[in-house]
Amino acid sequence: MKVIFCFVKVQQGREPADVDFCSITIDGSSDNNILQQRLHSVASQREELQQMEIELRAQIIVGSEIMEMQSSFDAQVKEHTNANVKLQEELHEMEKTIHEIERKMEEKDRELHAIKLDNEAAWAKEDLLREQNKELQTFRVMQSIRSSMKSKFKEVVIFGN
Repeated sequence: MKVIFCFVKVQQGREPADVDFCSITIDGSSDNNILQQRLHSVASQREELQQMEIELRAQIIVGSEIMEMQSSFDAQVKEHTNANVKLQEELHEMEKTIHEIERKMEEKDRELHAIKLDNEAAWAKEDLLREQNKELQTFRVMQSIRSSMKSKFKEVVIFGN
C-alpha cells in the first residue's frame, strides 16, 4: 500500500486563500477507476465553484453599475425637477407681467376714451362757435344794411321834404 501526500492550494481571485493537505491511499487492489471518478468529481466541483465565482463577480459588477445608473437617474430627476420649478417661477413672473401690462393697457384705454370724449366736446364747441360766428356775422351784416338803409331813408326823408 502506498500513501501519497499532496498539498492543494486554493486561490480566491489572484490571491492564495487557503492551503489544504490531503493524503491519498493507494493499494494495489483498488481500481484506478475510483481515483479517476474522484478526480472527475473534484474537477466538476472546481468548475462549478469557478462558475459560481464568475456569476457572483458579475452580480457584484452589475449591482455596482445599477447603483451608478440609479444615482445618475436620481441626479437627472433632481435636475429636471429643479429646472421645472425654475420654469414655473419664470412662467408665474411672466403671467404677473402680462397681467400688469393688461392693467396698464386698460388704464390707457380709459384715458384714450376720456381724451376722445374731450376732443369730441371741443369739436362740438368749435362747431357751435363757428355757427355762432356765422350768425353774428350775419347779424352784423344785417345791422350794417339797416344802418345804411336808415341813413339812406333819412336822406330821402330829408331831401324829400
